[in-house]
Amino acid sequence: MSSAPVLAALRSAVWQLLAGPDRAAVVVPNRATRIGIWFGLAVLSLIDLVQLAGGGGDDQLVVTLLALAHAGAVGLALRLPLTGWRVSFVTTAVSPLLVSTAAVPGPTSTLVLHLGTLFLLAVTVPPAVAALAVAAALLGGAGWALAAGTPGAIVGIAAAPVLVAGLGAALRSLRGTATRLAEAERDTAAEQARRAVLEERTRIARELHDVVAHHLSAIAVRAESAPHRVPSAAPAAAEFTTIAGAARDALADMRRLLGVLRADDPDRPGAPLPTVDGIAGLVVGLRGSGMAVELEVAGTPRPVPGDVGLAAFRVAQEALSNAARHATGAAVSVRVRWLPDAVRVQVHNGAGEDAGSGGGTGLLGMRERVAAVGGFLVAGPGPDGYTVDATLPTGDRG
Repeated sequence: MSSAPVLAALRSAVWQLLAGPDRAAVVVPNRATRIGIWFGLAVLSLIDLVQLAGGGGDDQLVVTLLALAHAGAVGLALRLPLTGWRVSFVTTAVSPLLVSTAAVPGPTSTLVLHLGTLFLLAVTVPPAVAALAVAAALLGGAGWALAAGTPGAIVGIAAAPVLVAGLGAALRSLRGTATRLAEAERDTAAEQARRAVLEERTRIARELHDVVAHHLSAIAVRAESAPHRVPSAAPAAAEFTTIAGAARDALADMRRLLGVLRADDPDRPGAPLPTVDGIAGLVVGLRGSGMAVELEVAGTPRPVPGDVGLAAFRVAQEALSNAARHATGAAVSVRVRWLPDAVRVQVHNGAGEDAGSGGGTGLLGMRERVAAVGGFLVAGPGPDGYTVDATLPTGDRG
C-alpha cells in the first residue's frame, strides 16, 4: 500500500517526460542573454559539424543535419523545454550509429549541446521529471561506453548530467522562492495600504463626530426653544419636543459610536477641531523651525462646514509635513484660494534633498478626507518639485 503513491508519481513523471504536453515558457527572460545564447549555439553548431565530420567517410548531408538538430534542440528548449530535450536526446543517442566518430558516446560538442537542453529542462520541470531525464542520459551514455569497451568513461559521463541538472533544479528553486517573496511583498503592500485607508477613515470618523455632534446639539436646542421664540409655533410645541428628543437620541448614539472608535485610542482630542483659519498657524510654526514657507490667501474668507474646514486643514498639515521630511531645505508655498463655491488649498515644495510626497499613507489619508466632503485632490511631482492641490466644495452638498 505504501508504494502505490510512489509508483503513481513515477508513472506520472515518465509520462510527462516522454509524452506529456509541453507548455511554452520563457526560460531566459533577458533578451541580451538570449542573443548571446543563439550566438553561442551557432559557434557550437559549427564545432559540432567539424567534429562529426572528423571521420571523413560519412554522408555530409547526414552530418550537417545532425549538427543543426543538436544546436536547434537547445534553441527549441528555450521556449519548449520538453520538446527540445526530446529532440536532443534522440539525435544524441543515434549520432554514434550514423557517423563514424571515435568519441564515446559522441563528440564533446554534441554532449555539451545535450547538457544545455538538460539544464533548460531542469529549470522548468519538477525535480522528478528532471531526475528521469538525468537517468536516461546516464543509461544511454553507459550503454555506449560499455558497447565501445571503455567502461572507465562511465564516471565522467555520469558526473556531467547530474551536475548540470542539479544546477538547473537549484535555479528553479531560487526562481520559485523569488516569485513567492515578490507575491508576499505585493500582498503585504496591498494589506498595508488597505489598513492605512481603514485607519484613516477611523480617524476621520472620530474627528467628524464633533462636527456632527455640534449640529445635532443645535437642532435639539432650536427645536426646544422654537415655541418660546416664535409665538406662532406654540401649537406645534409637541412636534418640536419630539424633534428635540430625536436629536438628543441621535447625539447619544453618536457618543456611543465614538466610544467604540476610540476604544484603543488613548489620545482623545479635547481641543476644538481646526479649520481653514488654522493653516496660518501651521505656516507660522514651520517658519519658527527654520523652514522657508510662503502663505498666500486669495479671495474673501468665509465660514465653511466643519468637515470641509477640517479636511482643508489636514490636507495642508500633511502636505507641509511631507515637504519637511522629503524636501529638506526647499522653499514651500501654501496658497488658499476662496472660490465662489469652494476653497482650494495648494501646497508646493521645490526640489530639495528628496523632493516628493513620500508615497506613504499620507497621500491616501488626504484623498480619503477630500473625497469624504465631495472634493477632489491632485498630487504629483513636477519639473520644479511636488504639488498637492485640493479643491473642497463649501456650498450645500445635498
